[in-house]
Amino acid sequence: MASISNIFQLIRRKALAARQTADNEKTETNWVDEADEAVEADDEEELEYSEEEYTSSEDEIAPKLKPVFVRACDRVTLQAKHKADQLAEEAELESKRLTEERRKTTLKLLESELRREAEEAHAIEDALDALDSDEGQGNPQAEQEEYEKWKVRELRRIRRDRELREAAIQEKNEIERIRQMTDEQRREEFIRNPKQITNQAVKGRYKFLQKYYHRGAFFVSTMEDEVFQRDFAQPTLEDHFDKTKLPEVMQVSELCCCISTVCC
Repeated sequence: MASISNIFQLIRRKALAARQTADNEKTETNWVDEADEAVEADDEEELEYSEEEYTSSEDEIAPKLKPVFVRACDRVTLQAKHKADQLAEEAELESKRLTEERRKTTLKLLESELRREAEEAHAIEDALDALDSDEGQGNPQAEQEEYEKWKVRELRRIRRDRELREAAIQEKNEIERIRQMTDEQRREEFIRNPKQITNQAVKGRYKFLQKYYHRGAFFVSTMEDEVFQRDFAQPTLEDHFDKTKLPEVMQVSELCCCISTVCC
């Protein structure tokens, strides 16, 4: 009987130990599951928080643009943009080419101008050398005569320049004097000293029905030129004929012209 009771106690102890071990394993398993669930919950909360923060930051940075309708003719497609870029590039290349051509043309013109100036300088030097080798070179009498002529020319030039300066100063003073006068004083001054016309042409006597011809415009350096000595009232061509001998009906100017009512 004692041995049987010992066996039962031993079996009971083993059963209790096995139950205790199973309870411990179950408890540990529950703890691990709870820890895993807690970690997963924390990860989900952190992910949701990061997504919300990223979304809010995007909403703050990205501006909200108002949709605007663009007509079809104003829309720029990729093909049109590429074509426009290509045209701009071609225009830039053409501009560079034209600039280079202009630069080359300018260099050629400059080179030709420098060559021409060098040729002119060389020709002047040759002319001076030819003058130095003339017969008058080394002749004291000829040199003295040339010097005297140059001295006369230089004295005339100096006197002419002085007269021009004095005339300019006198004219300036006269203008200033007249400018300071009143209107009444100016009228009296102009009456006392009327303007004199020095180059007024002397009109001759015209014949009967003689045509008028303008004397023309000529450039002259002095008032003593032969042009001012001409008599522009002298008859020419058919005006040499005495038209007073014509019948009265024909004594008209521009006879048989479209503006005349008399025709022969």
